[in-house]
Amino acid sequence: MTFKVPGFIKKLSTSRRPNPAEGPSHRDFVARPVLRADHSREFSWKNENVLILGQDKGIYDLAKGISALGASVSFRFLTQLQELYHLPLEQYSTIIMTDKSDGQPCDVIDVGGILRRADSNLRLVWASKQFKLSADATTADGRFCDVQLALPASPSHLELFLRSPLR
Repeated sequence: MTFKVPGFIKKLSTSRRPNPAEGPSHRDFVARPVLRADHSREFSWKNENVLILGQDKGIYDLAKGISALGASVSFRFLTQLQELYHLPLEQYSTIIMTDKSDGQPCDVIDVGGILRRADSNLRLVWASKQFKLSADATTADGRFCDVQLALPASPSHLELFLRSPLR
């Protein structure tokens, strides 16, 4: 019996087809580089990759404004808290989270805590219509966010807090 190595390897590689229910493979994932916030240079939305978690109506106008100023904006709606562990966080410099009022079943404090532990360099913004005023988060907030943003808000309004020397 003769054994052909190239034919055997080809047969092995084509014999296993992934089940569509398994989801996408991240083996060949290459993260795009992110220009992290540098306090020595001027802030620019063009240097920002923003992820918005949630579907609050008030967040769409903010996202449009940020995008018009040059930021790369992505949206994600979490159906389970475990989905956070599959986010490519290295792609983002800022994450804007909306509260549970939009029907998202995840608590913003849990989401922010997981994101903070995963990457301490991320700027986390909690955006909600429930806030009367925007504010920098304090240690009493558990540092699960950096900014508490009152909606509706403009990109320039948020930019003031992102430039804050507290970060």
